[in-house]
Amino acid sequence: MNERIRELAEQCVGDRPYNNSFDYEKFAELIIQECIGKKEWVGLTDEEIDDCEEEVGIPQYEISSADLYAFAQAIEKTLKEKNT
Repeated sequence: MNERIRELAEQCVGDRPYNNSFDYEKFAELIIQECIGKKEWVGLTDEEIDDCEEEVGIPQYEISSADLYAFAQAIEKTLKEKNT
């Protein structure tokens, strides 16, 4: 990790040998991109939704599977919008 931070810092040093300025704003942006820029959204599988239903303990007669899947997909859609 320290090596990667060093690589990012090198991108922020002035381009002239006698100019030792460091672009802190650029460095902050690179660090943020490094931390959050590489994650890809991964949704739940049908099996994971079933596992959640079992974990919560929803009785079969209270909610249909179709309603449960629609609810899970609505939650996933909202989370995806908020996190991308």
